[in-house]
Amino acid sequence: MDEGDDDDAAGNEPDDDMTNPNKNKKKKKKRLLGKGVLRSHVPFLKRHCSNRVRSVLGPARALIHSSPDFAHQLWVELFPIAWSHLTGEQRLALTKPINSLLARDYHKRQRWMHPNPIETLLTAFGKCHPLPNIRPELLAYLGKTFNVWHVAIDQLERRVLHPPDPRLQLGHRDVDQDFYLHDGTPGSLMRATGDVVDDLNRDPELEATSLADLYEGLSERDVWFGLWRQRVVTEYSRAALALEQFGWWSRAQDTFFLAMNKQSKFPNDPSVRDVSNAEKSMWELEWVRCARHLNQWDVLTEFSRSAGNPELQLECSWRRGDWRTLSDLCSKYDLHESSSGNLYNIYMSMHERDPKKMDREGKLCELGVQLALQEWASLPKFTSTTH
Repeated sequence: MDEGDDDDAAGNEPDDDMTNPNKNKKKKKKRLLGKGVLRSHVPFLKRHCSNRVRSVLGPARALIHSSPDFAHQLWVELFPIAWSHLTGEQRLALTKPINSLLARDYHKRQRWMHPNPIETLLTAFGKCHPLPNIRPELLAYLGKTFNVWHVAIDQLERRVLHPPDPRLQLGHRDVDQDFYLHDGTPGSLMRATGDVVDDLNRDPELEATSLADLYEGLSERDVWFGLWRQRVVTEYSRAALALEQFGWWSRAQDTFFLAMNKQSKFPNDPSVRDVSNAEKSMWELEWVRCARHLNQWDVLTEFSRSAGNPELQLECSWRRGDWRTLSDLCSKYDLHESSSGNLYNIYMSMHERDPKKMDREGKLCELGVQLALQEWASLPKFTSTTH
């Protein structure tokens, strides 16, 4: 058979639509069904096209008062839309009121409720582009206190790990430049760079410190090490952090001590001249951590006295069995607000073995259990290393 015969054969193939009348009937039935749905929908559209916004606000207000979850979702969805329609100057003007609202003390009354007002506000702010400029230390405090750890971490990571593009100045923040994010979804340059309102008044060092504090609170030590490696400027810090991460506590402690000693004696030395206050503080805290792992409680006792650190003094006195010093510290400081401080009071009361104070021991134990449960409840819902 030649090529012409092939074409004829191809052209003479029976059409599926003509040989399948049932298929044609199904298509026709679907078209009629679609038209019927549209016709039935026309009266609904005519009836509701004259409705105003107030017709929706009334039922929405009733639902908001009856369902906290609905109120949370509604605010989270609507606020970013409203924020996107504000000008750069209007967003800048709202920076101070937003910080003032979040810092109000009355929010603590609802800290154990979920969703709570702080959770709703921060979740909505996290969906805004650009981000409202919330003070980083306030953001870290709210994340810990109101169990919105990852909401606060997300906003701080967008500031620290994705610094704003220098092309985005105040007068250009309403310009949405087209591009595609790393996952292929469309976005804007502000969204990709984590731009924050009022960039000129930001404190990158404080933002990174607050982010590291949240990582520490969740016991995310590996992420904490990675963040600090990006921040440090001295080879002493890089070496000490690497040794500490791999469990070389003694060598890490010696390296931290060498860095502190050199900075105090030779502050103009090129190797430690540009070190920041945050890095100096990190040296001291990690040196103490290494000493704890090495059980150097005598050394830590002297350090805590010279540094005026009562919390470390309490721990050292308990570890060394110095009950007289522990008793003096317990009577000097109010330790009932933290679970660890309350625990020292229980140890002290058990050591004294005074029958007249048995009731006090029971109350201290009940208080300790309540404080421990509160700290547990303030952690994320899913189980992590910190649990």
